[in-house]
Amino acid sequence: MKRIATTTIDDLGRLSFPSEIRSMLGWPTGSQIDVFYADGNTAVLQLTKEIVNNMCNICEKRERLITIKGINICKKCAGTIGKLSVPRLAT
Repeated sequence: MKRIATTTIDDLGRLSFPSEIRSMLGWPTGSQIDVFYADGNTAVLQLTKEIVNNMCNICEKRERLITIKGINICKKCAGTIGKLSVPRLAT
């Protein structure tokens, strides 16, 4: 495993992850994280699958989702995609 950050457990038992790390991992603010015990001093953290399956694959928002061929896209991102100009292929 590769260490990407070090954080401290506070007096209430909470961990804080810097926004750069959450962004790199694709963990939006308010995410639920599953914690798995591996062995000894090792635990594995993973974004809860229900959340992964219920957020926009582009901006990670969780509101107003539509699913196209198994990909979740929020209405705002879908609107942005619809406004893109696509070059025409030569015939």
